[in-house]
Amino acid sequence: MRSRWATRRSRRRSARASTARPSIGPIHRAAQIGHYTRGAIVLKVNGAVQQNADLNQMIWSVTEQISKRSQAFELRPGDIIFSGTP
Repeated sequence: MRSRWATRRSRRRSARASTARPSIGPIHRAAQIGHYTRGAIVLKVNGAVQQNADLNQMIWSVTEQISKRSQAFELRPGDIIFSGTP
């Protein structure tokens, strides 16, 4: 059985080449704010909330997601990891 990470590998590669311009909130350095374990993740479409969750509901923590992705890709300052919502 393939892991979710392996299954999504080809999608992640194609996402790097995407020309789409997503909307994101402000970016903060972990050195300034620490590592998030809780926090709202909200998706709005035309102002209407479509998804509303918390970081603590994610299958993998933010730290685990960064670790897994850094095993497959060279991460550089300014890289953004899109994880979706729980």
